[in-house]
Amino acid sequence: MRALAGTRSFARYLERNGKGSVAALATVRTPKLPRSLPKPLAASAAKRMTETALRAGEEREPWIIARDAAVLALLYGAGLRVSEALSIKRKDLVGTRDAITVTAKATRRAWCRCCRR
Repeated sequence: MRALAGTRSFARYLERNGKGSVAALATVRTPKLPRSLPKPLAASAAKRMTETALRAGEEREPWIIARDAAVLALLYGAGLRVSEALSIKRKDLVGTRDAITVTAKATRRAWCRCCRR
């Protein structure tokens, strides 16, 4: 695909400078690559990512390392998008802080820590 794109670009350059015309290249279609769904991360790998001991040697404040681990756990455990997780405010906590309300694409979803709903 890159070779075809480069060849087309070179042909357009030649046409703009009056060096030739290669109209046949405009009719050639690029090959379609098959698309696959993203593969989910295994639960054990997700747990390893949230371990604060894994990053304890970094020169960052301990609360920053704990915050990052919490955001990763929230992303994986609740299936949130990054923008959803980062937009959570203290007022979104529901009741005894076992659940949060997340605004997602103009709809409100409630996530409960115990049942993941």
